[in-house]
Amino acid sequence: MKQKKDELMFKDENAILNTQKELADANVKLNNYLSQVREFLGEESGIDYSNLINLSSDDLLAVMRKSFPFPNSTDSFNFRALGKNPENIFSYHKNNAAKWKRFVFEFKDENFVPSEDQPEISKHSYYANTDERKRVFDLVKKASEIVKELKRSKLYNANSPANNFGFDINGISAMQPEVFRMFLSRIDKGEFSL
Repeated sequence: MKQKKDELMFKDENAILNTQKELADANVKLNNYLSQVREFLGEESGIDYSNLINLSSDDLLAVMRKSFPFPNSTDSFNFRALGKNPENIFSYHKNNAAKWKRFVFEFKDENFVPSEDQPEISKHSYYANTDERKRVFDLVKKASEIVKELKRSKLYNANSPANNFGFDINGISAMQPEVFRMFLSRIDKGEFSL
C-alpha cells in the first residue's frame, strides 16, 4: 500500500452540525457546574478551577472536606453545620459530566471555552491516504449515482418492506452488505451526498 497525503473525501455535515450543538450544550452545562461549585466552595477554597473538568464527585468531596469545621464527624453532620447541601452539585455532575468529557476545553478568563481542535467533530471528516481507500470512496460515489438513477427511474422504492434488506427492483429484494444498506439509508435521509 503506497501512502499518500491525506485527501478529504467528504464531510458528514449533519453529524458535524449535531456534534457542534452537543459541544455548545456541553459548554453551557460545564460552566453552570463551575458556577455551582464556585458558589458552594467560595472563592477562598484554594481549588484550581481549571482542573474542575477532571475531578470526579469523590475528588470534589475531598476538596469540600477541607473546609469542614468538624473533621472527625460525618460528612452529613459537617454539611448541616455549614448549612450546605452538595447533593444538587453531585447530581448535576452525574447527569452531565459525560457530555462535557467528550470534548476538549480550555480555561480562559475564569470560564471553560471549547478548544479549536475537537476530535469529536474531526471524526466526521473522512480522508483517504492510500490508493485503496481512495478507490473505495470512488466506488461509494459511483454506487450513490446508481441509486440516484434507480430512484429517478422509479426502480428503487425506499418505502418498500424490502428496504430492510437492501433495495427493491421491480419487487425483487436483493440482500446487500451492511455497509451498503447503511449508505442507502443515509442517502434516503438526505444526510449526505457525494
